[in-house]
Amino acid sequence: MIIKTERQEKKLSELGIIASYGLNIFLSMVEPGMTGRKIDNFAYEFFKANNVDSAPLKAYGFPGNICISVNETAAHGIPDDYIFQNGDMVNVDVSIHKDDVWVDTGMSIVCGKGSAEQLNLLKATREARREAIAAAKPDSHVRDIAAAVGAVAAKYGVGVVDNLGGHGVGDFIHEPPYISNVTSYVDNHVLRAGEVIAIEPILSYQNCSVLKSGAWHLNSPTQSAQAEHTIIVGTTTKIIT
Repeated sequence: MIIKTERQEKKLSELGIIASYGLNIFLSMVEPGMTGRKIDNFAYEFFKANNVDSAPLKAYGFPGNICISVNETAAHGIPDDYIFQNGDMVNVDVSIHKDDVWVDTGMSIVCGKGSAEQLNLLKATREARREAIAAAKPDSHVRDIAAAVGAVAAKYGVGVVDNLGGHGVGDFIHEPPYISNVTSYVDNHVLRAGEVIAIEPILSYQNCSVLKSGAWHLNSPTQSAQAEHTIIVGTTTKIIT
């Protein structure tokens, strides 16, 4: 999506507030003894109360209202009855739709008390998101975002999951361009003012690729962490979620 009117931006911003609020609630529910299915059931009620649709369910028939990915599942985890344990890495990905507008956000946290290594990974991922957003300016390239993510990963001694990244969003849940987190991915796309994209660094303690397991799950060799915002590219970037 390229924002062309104030009404478009207003609708996107209003939806982003709902997605962000929901994400914070769902993350607060991650504790030992909780299950992904219970959080997903709550998400269903939350979406219904706010008159929004689950984007992955609406767009792809995903078997859940939100994605909940645990430990080696890096993305697209289906909420199930697994009981969260202390030290689990849990990623909650929230994407919603209303009135032909789509937004996407997500965050990883450690269930219970995290190790020093886990907290370092989370800190790196959130800083990578911040620096990637700072790099997403009009007339910059997608590879500038990847360079920012890579620099932060190197600083914290962690790796990048190389075949997962961000994407355009707004008119649909996943649109061009693909926002790679690695500079080796060749893309000459130049970002434009008003372009709506999801910035989505996914880091691990090794450079790795994820493999599809079953219909949806994308599994990595080790625990990974994600941090995602939907933004509007601009001289002053606007964070939507």
